[in-house]
Amino acid sequence: MAMQDHVVLWVDNDEDDQLIAKKAVGLSHPHLSVQGLYDGEELFQYLRREGVFADNRSHPWPGIIFLGLHMSQRSGLDVLAEIRKDSRFKQIPVVMISTTGFEDEVEAAFRLGANAHVNRLTTFRDLCESIRRVLDTWLDGGGTPDKLYRNSSVYRA
Repeated sequence: MAMQDHVVLWVDNDEDDQLIAKKAVGLSHPHLSVQGLYDGEELFQYLRREGVFADNRSHPWPGIIFLGLHMSQRSGLDVLAEIRKDSRFKQIPVVMISTTGFEDEVEAAFRLGANAHVNRLTTFRDLCESIRRVLDTWLDGGGTPDKLYRNSSVYRA
């Protein structure tokens, strides 16, 4: 499936962060659509095609999920674990997003199957670059990153 056929899901309960993410994705990959979701339950409704997300044309299959680590209803780690347990969803690349970047949380996310981590507590320019690199790697490059981005805000498993 071509990159332009995918939607980017940004799951975060902060509406301002969703707007920033849409702008950042739009600057690096203007052909991609970004769908903002507010929590893990809404994400699973989207993935299971339930309720308002039943129409595949209006809500295409995600090419990648950016998932907030710290959300109010349910932690991103719990949501990630459920994604990875379901054979229908486990092949979708999942990028954890957080403002902390605590090494133990990042490592826990990788153990649960996260493909990358982006620290969003950076400048807008750095966030745009991090998102560009993730999208280039996981959508354009087929998920074969050639190095660990430890010198930026992107970390890869």
